Amino acid sequence: MNIRKSSRGRMNLVLDMTLTAAAACFLTLAQVARAQVVNATIVGTVKDTSGGVVPNANVTVTNVATGVSRKATTNASGDYSIEPLDPGQYIVTAELQGFKKAVLTGIVLEVHQTARIDINLQTGQLHQTVTISGAAPTINTESQEVGTVIDERRILDLPLNGRNFMELTTLSAGMNESSGDSTAVS
Repeated sequence: MNIRKSSRGRMNLVLDMTLTAAAACFLTLAQVARAQVVNATIVGTVKDTSGGVVPNANVTVTNVATGVSRKATTNASGDYSIEPLDPGQYIVTAELQGFKKAVLTGIVLEVHQTARIDINLQTGQLHQTVTISGAAPTINTESQEVGTVIDERRILDLPLNGRNFMELTTLSAGMNESSGDSTAVS
């Protein structure tokens, strides 16, 4: 009888330890998954034609593919920030009573990009609209991070030697292959 109780106790202990280890692994993986940022951000400043900032302007960002909109209001400095946004094509509008509505089209956001979209409002009636076609700048002025989005066509056209996916990193500007030797050369 004592042997059965003892073996059950050990089995319960092993089961408890296994469940605890599994829970720890799950929590660790959840933190790693959160670190993989795929969203983008749009920031900017709304100004009038004389260069003065426009506080309390309503800025709307609309995803062209899904029709989902996000809104923000400029602060006292005329600045706004809208996040998180899925990568894709967007339309950005800004409006305020006493100004013509500004509509910027052709804004394309990539993964983990922070695009600066400054908007100039012209005086006039709100029902008048000024439409500007363009694209988000490819130079990131908001952070020092360097990143590149490699599209599907480039991946399919690239002859990978030995099918090593890490060779895709050499498609990014400023990247080169390393011999694997991390010793410093004086």
